[in-house]
Order: sequence, then structure tokens, then C-alpha cells
Amino acid sequence: MEQVKTAGRDWLLQCAINQATAVQLWQDDPAAPLTMATGRSFDAVVLSDRLGLETVDLISRHTLPFTPAMLDLRARKIALLLPPRSRRVFTVMLRNLRAPIENVHYLSEGGYLVVPGPLPEADSRHQWVAPPVCSPADSKLRTAAVALAVCQAAQNLDERSTPHSTLYRPTRILTRSAVPQRAATPCVTDHEWPEAAQ
Repeated sequence: MEQVKTAGRDWLLQCAINQATAVQLWQDDPAAPLTMATGRSFDAVVLSDRLGLETVDLISRHTLPFTPAMLDLRARKIALLLPPRSRRVFTVMLRNLRAPIENVHYLSEGGYLVVPGPLPEADSRHQWVAPPVCSPADSKLRTAAVALAVCQAAQNLDERSTPHSTLYRPTRILTRSAVPQRAATPCVTDHEWPEAAQ
């Protein structure tokens, strides 16, 4: 997938519970995942992989404020990192934009998240989809943009999964009396062809 550049790695080290341990771990094995506490340096929104990838794609295509995103291949989940203490903004945006979306988990204070190493291997369970490039902006705008992208992504997936038959109005069934009567077919009689008459 993706690798973390130097500025992004420095930010991740600042987020670690124990920075010295994280430095040592990633010096020995830069692919090693690390468990980090949420709520101090970042919060996280955890989505299904389909919804998460659609959300990341929308953020990228519409040049919304960048947010780091990681993938857990075995759990088939994507986590988007948000500024700390963003729960209220995110949940209010979701509630105002659309009906509840299933399987959206918000991690803040008291939560933990397994973060991929800066250089994950191709077969690693934990991968970066959108690695941090530096310290992400701690703004309500970024949180609102992610909430908007999640809602739009859910709508896109709903539309793609809607059976074609539901896109058309149901056919009206007419009673027999409402069906127009067919015009009587003229009776075809035997007649002589011109050549037969000769």
C-alpha cells in the first residue's frame, strides 16, 4: 500500500504512548504495527473497508482536507484519524446529513487503535491507505469534511446496491374492463387470384 515519509513518522512518534519504545521498535522493524491510545493526539472513526475506501476516494477526488487513513485487512476495517475531541462535531454532522449509518465506531478518550508501522510490508495485516504526511490540521473543518464524505460514500454504496427493479415505477395492473377492446379483425374470405381466373 503506502509508506510514511519522515514528517509523518515524526508525528506518529509524538502520538505514541511511549515515544522511546516506539523509536526503538521502528528502528528494529519499520513494518511493525504499534498500539496507540486515541483521544490525546487523535480520535478515530472506524468504518467497514468498503465504506472507508469510498470515503477516502471522495476526500481525495474532491480535495477535501487531508486525513490519514489505515486499513486492517483481516478485520476488513478502515480507520480515519481525526483531531482529538471531534466526536460532537462528527456525530452532529452525521445526524444532520443523513439517517444513522451502520457500523460506524468512534474512538476517543479511553480507546486504542493499532497503527501500521511507517514501512509496512505488502503482506502486513495493517496498511496505510492515506499515510500521514505531517501533523494533520486540528480543525473542525477537517472533521466536518470527513463526516460529509462518509455520508456521501454511504449514499453512493446504497445506490449501487439498489436492485434495478426498484429504480422504475411499478407497473399498473389493469382490470379486464379497463383494457381497451381490440378492433374486430376483418374476415378474410377465399378469393380468386388474378392468374387463377384466367
